[in-house]
Amino acid sequence: MTLQEFALLVGVEPKWVLNAMAALPATARHRYTVPMANRMGIVRAITDGTGISIALAYRLAGAALRALERGDECARLPLAPDRLATLDVDVYRIVAAVNTRRSFLATSYQPTHRGRPRTTRLDPIDAAVAHGIDLTLLDDALRRTPASRLRALDRMGAFRARVRRVADQPAAG
Repeated sequence: MTLQEFALLVGVEPKWVLNAMAALPATARHRYTVPMANRMGIVRAITDGTGISIALAYRLAGAALRALERGDECARLPLAPDRLATLDVDVYRIVAAVNTRRSFLATSYQPTHRGRPRTTRLDPIDAAVAHGIDLTLLDDALRRTPASRLRALDRMGAFRARVRRVADQPAAG
């Protein structure tokens, strides 16, 4: 999974992921996986809602995921050792949002590519048709033999020689 895809799962910009991973202890940094996206989604919700540090939010997110594994949809997390301040996290909703983004990633996501976009070279005939040019006469002429095309050109030249413009004719007097 790429950084862009991971950030999409968490619902943040890639820069947030890089900064958050840098704030974690080296032992907590993992690859971009779905379980890590679930945990970082909870970290984002905790830090956005409370403003506590990412390292503490990461530890609390681990406890919240353990509560979800026990079957609790909402986790009550102690913010202090004396348990006077607690934080209720709707873990089920956060994990459901990550799974919804996973579905989008699997079905509709088109990753961006480095560099300039590739240019597709169209066939000149297809480009002309796409531009709106009628090529039926050209197709008809190309189906004929070269001798048949030469006879048609001779007939057109003879017709041109017989036709005179009105201005070229002598005035009737």
